[in-house]
Amino acid sequence: MGGILPTGHQLAGAGGTVLVCLLFLLLGGLVARRAAPEIRLLAGWGLASLVLTAWGALTGPVSGIDLRIALAGLVAAAIAGLFLGGGRNWSGLGRTLALGLPFLAVLLPMAPSQFDTWINLLPKAAYLADYHRFPAQGLPESWSFIPVAPYTTQFIAWIASLAAGAFAETAMGMFNAVLLLAAGLLIGRVLSASGDDATPPWWSIALGLLIAAPLNPGFSPRVFLAPYGETGLAVTCLASAWLAARAVLAARERGVAAPDLSSLAWVLVAMVNIKQSGIGLVLAAGIAWLIALLLARPAQTRRAVSHWLATMLPAIALYLLWRWYVYSHMPGGELEPRRFADWNWPILPGILAAIAWAIFTRPFIYLLTLALIGLGIRHWRQAGREQVPTFWVIAGLICLGQVGFLVFTYIAHFPPDWALRAHSFFRYFSQTSLALMLGLALAFRPFVARYLMTSWRSHLAGSLILIILLGPLLAWPVLRVDRQIPQPQLAELGSLAAAAIRENDRVAILTPGATDDAAASFLRGMVMFMPPRVRPAGFLAESTATDSALANARQDGATLAIISCAPAGLAGIAPREGGVLRWKDGGWAVEARIAWPPELRRRAFAGLIPPATLCME
Repeated sequence: MGGILPTGHQLAGAGGTVLVCLLFLLLGGLVARRAAPEIRLLAGWGLASLVLTAWGALTGPVSGIDLRIALAGLVAAAIAGLFLGGGRNWSGLGRTLALGLPFLAVLLPMAPSQFDTWINLLPKAAYLADYHRFPAQGLPESWSFIPVAPYTTQFIAWIASLAAGAFAETAMGMFNAVLLLAAGLLIGRVLSASGDDATPPWWSIALGLLIAAPLNPGFSPRVFLAPYGETGLAVTCLASAWLAARAVLAARERGVAAPDLSSLAWVLVAMVNIKQSGIGLVLAAGIAWLIALLLARPAQTRRAVSHWLATMLPAIALYLLWRWYVYSHMPGGELEPRRFADWNWPILPGILAAIAWAIFTRPFIYLLTLALIGLGIRHWRQAGREQVPTFWVIAGLICLGQVGFLVFTYIAHFPPDWALRAHSFFRYFSQTSLALMLGLALAFRPFVARYLMTSWRSHLAGSLILIILLGPLLAWPVLRVDRQIPQPQLAELGSLAAAAIRENDRVAILTPGATDDAAASFLRGMVMFMPPRVRPAGFLAESTATDSALANARQDGATLAIISCAPAGLAGIAPREGGVLRWKDGGWAVEARIAWPPELRRRAFAGLIPPATLCME
């Protein structure tokens, strides 16, 4: 896995990610000219997602015209916009990067990790990098479990790979780190009451960064710093809630469309295609905004509602376009809803009980949600006259809407066994956590302004800045989730296998005790997506490592076998070791072997990989 210092390949990938961020900032200047830089980053991401998705969906499967042509047009438009004066507001960006540099430096060598990364996210990004088009029936195989789940996050890795000249497998995780910095800048700007054109003070940016990550009860390094979509959804949810609150206030005071509506429209476009469930958060944000708008009694209600509809339309159009692509070109390539007759209505009480248990076991974030909703109800009469109460109303309604959407998905989408354990309820709810934290921070802003910003200002500022600069270095073991046992050990085995594999090999992966393809997908990913990237003829997977499993693999055409644990010794591998075998001269011969340290027995194993996979049962 990733080491302490970044490799040259990782530095190139990071450079490609920097260029992606610059591209999005410049594109955001075309559609959100007056917005702050953190909003322009998200708006530019939305514009790129819409253009690339529409181009790939409408041209790729038919004519084979790849996505690089659309990207070239986006780059040309971004450069033209720069010379035409678009998006020249960079307020707070330099200070945020200075404060976030230790955080980025710690994450720079971090390799991809976590189960969904290997089974879904990284294969999709690699497919774009290899073929510059979306997968479809009749095209080369994608090794993703759900190959046509939305690609807004995978565009990051693809563009960064083109810029770096090699597949940038770390780009999505690094971009998520940048998104957290953007969220911190937005929170700091709001708390200091700095305008979009004003540079927030150092202390407020530092406080915003603390609120965005370590103080956020929804923040989990293994989710928010991996290539998962939760970070993107949480940051776009935060931005959309704040922009919607400003739009409600503008409609109440002037009865006209606010300039924020263009920014909001493109933020929602980015949100809707980050992952398949993005539509739920978009609908929750849109309905919350509409309710707050109607409560505020705008001067021209019909006109305000028409502006709301026009702002929501681009995101809904992108969602429908992608649904058309999936059903037309690769049905079954994403998580599909159950037939209405098979919906999980009979087990609804069990689902609600599982949700209640999930809330009981990690109650803090839900208690904060109730506090935010209470603030909104208390001030609802002023919701149309003051921006902060309006934001409380919108953020609280988004939280409720997200819970409602999750209940719907457990009924209509999930298999019964997943629904009965409220699968990933906390992770999905964490998508609202940044909006929740900003709402609560705003509740304490008068106290901070009255007391801390007078006699204690210099001491507070210095302390916040020191925490932000030193915190990532002290929290290195927590942030570097790729170093959690047994990922480094499996990575070492995968590297040995990659060195032995040839392009015409059919590879069997034997991982005793592993379930859900967890260890096999990790080793397969190490071979196919990590440098030097080897593409064998195919893979087989077995959850046992025995002579009969090897015989079955050979019968299915395997010429090379990766074994994570040989329980009683197998084909020349010592007992309780891992190794790589090759079929030659009528038998299996050892190509490489690795002994697992006995102290692993005393360590907790991360993720879905059981200790038995490395002989540590």
